[in-house]
Amino acid sequence: MASAEKTKPNHKTGVGFYPEFPALWHLQALGVVDDLVNFYSKDWEAAEKSALENGPIRIVVMDTTVDWEHPNLRGVINIQKMRDFSSLNGGEVLVGISKGGATIPRPTGATVYGAHGTAVAGLIGARPTKVMLQPPDQESLQKDKLREVILPYVGINPFCEIIPVSLTAAPDPDMVHGALAYAASLQPQIIVVAAAWDDTDRAIKDAQSFGKHEGKWSHVNALLSDVCKNSLVLCAAGNSGPGQMAYPACLTGQIPGLIAVTACDIKGEALTYAFDPKGKPGVIRTLSNQGPSYDRSKVLLDPWAAVDPYLKRPAGNADFPVQRIISLDPRGPGGYNPSPYRYTPPSDGPYLEIGSLYAEFSGTSAATAIAAGLISLAMQAKNATDMKKMKGEEMPSTATVFDLQAALRLF
Repeated sequence: MASAEKTKPNHKTGVGFYPEFPALWHLQALGVVDDLVNFYSKDWEAAEKSALENGPIRIVVMDTTVDWEHPNLRGVINIQKMRDFSSLNGGEVLVGISKGGATIPRPTGATVYGAHGTAVAGLIGARPTKVMLQPPDQESLQKDKLREVILPYVGINPFCEIIPVSLTAAPDPDMVHGALAYAASLQPQIIVVAAAWDDTDRAIKDAQSFGKHEGKWSHVNALLSDVCKNSLVLCAAGNSGPGQMAYPACLTGQIPGLIAVTACDIKGEALTYAFDPKGKPGVIRTLSNQGPSYDRSKVLLDPWAAVDPYLKRPAGNADFPVQRIISLDPRGPGGYNPSPYRYTPPSDGPYLEIGSLYAEFSGTSAATAIAAGLISLAMQAKNATDMKKMKGEEMPSTATVFDLQAALRLF
């Protein structure tokens, strides 16, 4: 948790401007680990045993291209089965596989990794690892100058299997239909849709996204209904406030097995930007970050500002949590938190810096990833791998999936 202590800022050292907080505080808040010192988790122990005996829970992430070579995703991503539908509606193999089963890497820079998809995958299933760090003041990457550093970041269910099925940020119905059909063929327990596919009103009216010769969203809806018979589909409710949910989350209640995920704070209260379900069936809420809000009764601003009076910014208040959720960011100069170097390191390094491997992540996208992590961990710890019995109408109305016990009650 964030420290409440106020320290006089030191401009020379940069100390004291903002309080420190553990990047993995949410794991304790969600009941995944007992504490942030030993990181003991009986659920991790049970999930690891189950994964070894019965195989991991399979999760398909339909999003922008995941940085599958991010060091914290090593062993999590099934690179042989992942596909990219952003260029071809029939899908494209991202990593070549030789006849002997060995992977054939693409040239560096040949793929543009998506920050959103990488962050979603990281919150769900990242694993701790080690990499080699190269001090940036050296002229060349000399092996005798390298040192091993630990990257202790971990997702909610580090024992799952994630298969990225890549889309553009604004996919058309034909692209989504091809990607969804492929995702269904993988027979995953969970499919994660943490970003909207189109404008809700346009999708509901069944209008084409870009051209009159394209397929329509009604075709996607029909396929989605079939997919939900065998897989739990979690969709982000969107960040447009109490009004209409994003598409396809807006279909919750119409399609059994389709679950919308909205965001709440650490107290379980709806956030300023989040859809308030108000008893709507098939909607669950879980943890994410608060956002600023201005209205006649309350003003919520950045609470960190109160720590540094030199910035002359208005202070936040007790209703605005200071915690921030951190997830993975693509390697190199892209992403939400780009590296200052143009160099994109290979998965095992050497790295010139490691800070840009992580970034703040928020919204109902983060909440959807967290829900997928919690539910998959609960399933794996309980060996509940058959989703055919899961129906949308059986989902408790506006359940708060805020800990492992709550996730277990969904089964």
